[in-house]
Amino acid sequence: MDHASYQRVIEACALRPDLEMLPAGDQTEIGEKGINLSGGQKQRVSLARAVYNSADVYFLDDPLSAVDSHVGKHIFQNVIGPSGMLHKKTRVLVTHGITYLPDVDIIVVLKDGEVTELGTYRQLLEKKGAFAEFLVQHLTEVDGDDGTSEADLDEIKQQLENTIGTEELQQKLNRARSRVSESQSDIGSLSGEKRSLSESLHRQHSVESSTEKSGSLRRLNSLDKGTGSNSNCVAKPVGDKLIEVEKAETGSVKWRVYSHYLRSIGLFLSGATIFFNMVFQAFSIGSNVWLSEWSNDKNVSVNGTVDESKRDLYLGVYGALGAGQAMSVCIHTLSSSIGGLT
Repeated sequence: MDHASYQRVIEACALRPDLEMLPAGDQTEIGEKGINLSGGQKQRVSLARAVYNSADVYFLDDPLSAVDSHVGKHIFQNVIGPSGMLHKKTRVLVTHGITYLPDVDIIVVLKDGEVTELGTYRQLLEKKGAFAEFLVQHLTEVDGDDGTSEADLDEIKQQLENTIGTEELQQKLNRARSRVSESQSDIGSLSGEKRSLSESLHRQHSVESSTEKSGSLRRLNSLDKGTGSNSNCVAKPVGDKLIEVEKAETGSVKWRVYSHYLRSIGLFLSGATIFFNMVFQAFSIGSNVWLSEWSNDKNVSVNGTVDESKRDLYLGVYGALGAGQAMSVCIHTLSSSIGGLT
């Protein structure tokens, strides 16, 4: 392990604060599918693994989508960007963050699954094509929660003004805002009727659930009072191990397991199950013995003449034994099934 490279990757991927919060640092055991990590932590851990591997080509599928804006800028500047740790590597970055686009080498614009434009950030702005329209649309729909700061928006707007002109940009913004307002008004008219219905249902649900909540709170308080003195014994310390070593029993099944199973079913059903199972085995053995006697009896057929009385006797007894097997197995199965349900 290259410890110096490891530390640089940790700093570049902004994992230092996360490792400090984990109970055992970078030795903390992670559950299946990263269950004890957030979405942003999972992405940064995956990115850190890839960066530490030091490959020649990196395919990055929107690795900054689940992180905060300032963390995303830190990672882009120190890892993905032109001055980052991967600046000498080939990087294919899929992203919806337009703030990173001015610093990339080549931008490939996809629309309806096809490549519509290709070039640098400045070249695509000068083309006044789909990429410029996308930036205008972004300026009209952006809000304060998408991670784009006011300075970045002003910079994008200034670039558009320098490229397509202030008047044309203002016209495009007005047309885009009018389309957005029309779509919002249509959605508002459709959802107006649903809102009143949902509010009435919500009030009804609140009235119905208030009684249940009060009862559950009373039960919870009573349980807290009853177990308050033992709360220190129940609490488990948080450690670096999530999965304990599994223990497997070896050898034969112990008699107390059978005893517990029989007691759970009940005395009557247990006895009936065992008895009719023994009856079934007896009928099965009897039918095999009787069939052997029938096949060894040479007096059934003499010189091509069949003794019908003996044949009927063998056939009748064999059929009765078969019927006994069917009846006993049905009763045995029924009793065991009823016992399993109780």
